[in-house]
Amino acid sequence: MPHVFGVANHSPCQIRSALVKSGIVEKASAMSILMPGASLAQTTKHKVVLVLCIQDLMRNLRFVNSDQYKGHKFLVFGSPVLLGDLHGVHPLDYKPEPDARTHGYALLPLKRAALGSIAKASYDPVRKVKGSFMSKLIGTVIKGSLLGPLMTYIYTLPSSTHQTPVKHIIAQWLYSGKDLHDLGRMLDSLRHIQITPKIKARFAELLSTEAACCFQQVFAAYKKNPKTSNGQDALPQICKQHGVDAYEVRYLLSVLSKDSSEAPMTDLRTLASRRTRRPASKSNTT
Repeated sequence: MPHVFGVANHSPCQIRSALVKSGIVEKASAMSILMPGASLAQTTKHKVVLVLCIQDLMRNLRFVNSDQYKGHKFLVFGSPVLLGDLHGVHPLDYKPEPDARTHGYALLPLKRAALGSIAKASYDPVRKVKGSFMSKLIGTVIKGSLLGPLMTYIYTLPSSTHQTPVKHIIAQWLYSGKDLHDLGRMLDSLRHIQITPKIKARFAELLSTEAACCFQQVFAAYKKNPKTSNGQDALPQICKQHGVDAYEVRYLLSVLSKDSSEAPMTDLRTLASRRTRRPASKSNTT
């Protein structure tokens, strides 16, 4: 267990209070705070040291990694992305999360088990991992947002009549994997709503992009294999393979779920067959 801990979701005051309440330290005055720009003294009577930024930790790294500080615990505050570049820093209130929209990390509440790991910590030298931040950043790159421009345009349509049914049709079309000719027919099937050629042309432009194609590929793969080999939700892994934001895919799935309360969102195969049949049946009645 490392003797240096990363803190990304709590303030120094919150950490001091939690350490006292958990009994790891007797009182707040039993901890040292390394002031910004200061250097660690070669000796200190306090075994718990709060380091307020990553730069101060790096500046004092030779002391932190020295034999003299093997019995000390250091808590360094900073961004989880930058803390993740440091080997030997144990996350206290964050964790790697590939499906998160913050470059691969999720922030967590401060749990008793995490605090308990501080008391059990043993010496582990800290070092910077070269190129780690850039490789993580590149790994989060997606092939462009589809939901952003799509919803921006949908919100220009009349809210009381157009937005909800059009949004459902677009989600159905992406999920079904049909072509742009089918999209036009599905939009025409909407009752009591006039979808002008200009509106259809704009949707065709938005949905003929590489991003839209990738979304259709994600839905096709997810319908085929919604679970991984160990029974976990396969969506994050599929989205990563296709360079698509899992948040946007989940939003579109929620649109489909709201449109059909009798079908649970997890029953994707049933939902898919229902979606592909409904537009055709509507158009036959008009």
